[in-house]
Amino acid sequence: MKAAVDGVAVPVVYSGPQGTYEGLDQVNVGPLPAGLRTYSDLQLVITADGNSSNSVTLRLK
Repeated sequence: MKAAVDGVAVPVVYSGPQGTYEGLDQVNVGPLPAGLRTYSDLQLVITADGNSSNSVTLRLK
């Protein structure tokens, strides 16, 4: 599994069952590289088994 924020690779710390809701998985990523911490809106894409997710907008304040 891979994660990219605005095209920059970000480590995947955990990928697996969420634990409370059956059938729900979670992905924990980070930390963000220092260069990305100044942007306000970032695009996150997860790739698993060669398939990429839709992008998700992360709004940082």
